[in-house]
Amino acid sequence: MRIVSNKFTIPPHVSLTARELIRCLLTLEPAARPTLDHIDAAEFFTDGHLPASLDPSTCHTPPKFPLPVFNPSRLLLLLLLSRTAEA
Repeated sequence: MRIVSNKFTIPPHVSLTARELIRCLLTLEPAARPTLDHIDAAEFFTDGHLPASLDPSTCHTPPKFPLPVFNPSRLLLLLLLSRTAEA
């Protein structure tokens, strides 16, 4: 019944940007759900490291960025997306 009535809880450790995206993805009315372009442009996917410039060596060698911190929110979203794709 919770699925039909669209009642769900998001754990408190999930980031705000992940919460917003999850709520959009789980909108009850399918026509109101975001498009792939909207999902791709979501802040959740665009709030990562963006360097101001790249060293010229990146023309022939991949740049080295700081290692990302493990974010359980992103893992949760990936799991939700994979379950949705299977359905």
